[in-house]
Amino acid sequence: PRTVMPMPRSLLLKFFQEVREVPTARVVVFTGGEPTLRRDLLLEGITLAKEDNLLTRVVTNGYWADTPERAEQFARQLREAGLDELNTSFDDFHAPFVRVERIANAIRAALAVGLRVALGVIVDKNAKFNSRTVREALAAALDVSVGDLEKRVAIVDDYPAPTGTGSKL
Repeated sequence: PRTVMPMPRSLLLKFFQEVREVPTARVVVFTGGEPTLRRDLLLEGITLAKEDNLLTRVVTNGYWADTPERAEQFARQLREAGLDELNTSFDDFHAPFVRVERIANAIRAALAVGLRVALGVIVDKNAKFNSRTVREALAAALDVSVGDLEKRVAIVDDYPAPTGTGSKL
């Protein structure tokens, strides 16, 4: 079995030292696992990226958005550190691990503090949570129309790769 260790701070600092030498670097994406599990390191990384005039994106499962208040508090920290965009996902792959209400809390909070928001949805004809049902569930949770949701959130329909759990679809 392979052991995955979290990124040490020294590696984060080395990354930013090296990325400064890449003239075409424009965006830094913090992803995981779940990057928000290391909140302090994530906030430091976002701050470093902004100091280098890089756009920043966090890809998160939204576990931290358990209440609207906590979601907004953390979204505000992300924004103050310099985050530009929050990405999350919801579909049959994610439903066993995170409730749609948490995704709605994360989206609501991100929009409230001025972040761009994108949502990925796996499209599959056999899915319970598909492109239409995810839009409807999130619109209901946010108390907006589906059309209004689509104006405020970039919703990206994607297709499962036939590997890992995607091979079962």
